[in-house]
Amino acid sequence: MSKLINPTEVNIPIVNGDGKPTQAFYQLINDLSGLEVLDGKGSPEGVLKANRKTQYYDINGAVGSILYIKTTDANVDTGWVLV
Repeated sequence: MSKLINPTEVNIPIVNGDGKPTQAFYQLINDLSGLEVLDGKGSPEGVLKANRKTQYYDINGAVGSILYIKTTDANVDTGWVLV
């Protein structure tokens, strides 16, 4: 289980200067939703192992090819569905 960000750390940015999410943003989303959120360049299919229901954002993706959701078990790198 992930650890919630310490509430005394009040100056942790959730976006960087370019407006892109920081690791603190993803940790906050994971902690609040119980879901894992990842990002990277390109499709995760055949590349990235993750738990079922994990969300993945392709930071280089075009409209309609950005968000993937994992539909299979954690021990395989297939089963990513583009939504």
